[in-house]
This record gives sequence, structure tokens and C-alpha cells, in this order.
Amino acid sequence: MPIPATALAFEQPVDPSDVQDYAITLSQGPADAKPTPFLLPGETVASFAMTVGAEAAAAGLQIRSDAGYAPTYVANKITFWPVIAAGQQGSALFDGDGVRLAIELTVVTSNSPARTKQRSIVLRVAHLFATAA
Repeated sequence: MPIPATALAFEQPVDPSDVQDYAITLSQGPADAKPTPFLLPGETVASFAMTVGAEAAAAGLQIRSDAGYAPTYVANKITFWPVIAAGQQGSALFDGDGVRLAIELTVVTSNSPARTKQRSIVLRVAHLFATAA
């Protein structure tokens, strides 16, 4: 499945061996605000899920869910820990400019009736080897 042109993309590339957190802040405001906010006033996230698409999974992308690394939602911010499987970190796929990999975020809101929103989040994974001077 192609990555939507409007997908949220993190600016800095991630090295396949990095272990670090990423955060997405969900905007909140009136429905007629521009740009349209993700959450309405008083609305919160009732539940959310992050899934890795087939292409990203084939590249070794995973979302950590073990103790201390599971995705969280606190104060309009979703924090998650993406990693590349150890056996795929040296893949040539990540050479040069690397590859853009998508994660699907599905959010169910506390609105009554609940609203469900799905967004693509893009990470560019590339080898970021340090070079000696």
C-alpha cells in the first residue's frame, strides 16, 4: 500500500540500530479551527492502536510493547518506540537515503458517539554511520 502524501513524517531519519522514543502530539480545538484539530474540546483518546504495514514489517519494523516501552497516551501525546529487528539492521535497504516505512495509528475518541480516526506515520530509516575525521 502506498504511503499517503499527507502522512505525518518525522524529519530526522532513524538508524536501524537506534532504540529511542517518538512522540505525536494530537491537536485539540473547535471543529471549525484551521487546520482542523485532531480532538474536539473536552475529547480524549479512549483507545489507540499502532500497526506496522506489510512492507514495513518485511523491512523489520516493529513497535516495542515490552515493559517500559509499550506505546502510551498521556496529555494529548502518544509516545511509541519503533525498532528494526536485530537480524535486519544491516540490510542494504537502509543504505543511502534509506527507506520510508509507515505505521498506521488508529484512534478511538471519548466523544459520544465515539469517533475513529486513522493516520499514517512515516519514519525514514537509513544507516547513519559515523565517520572518522
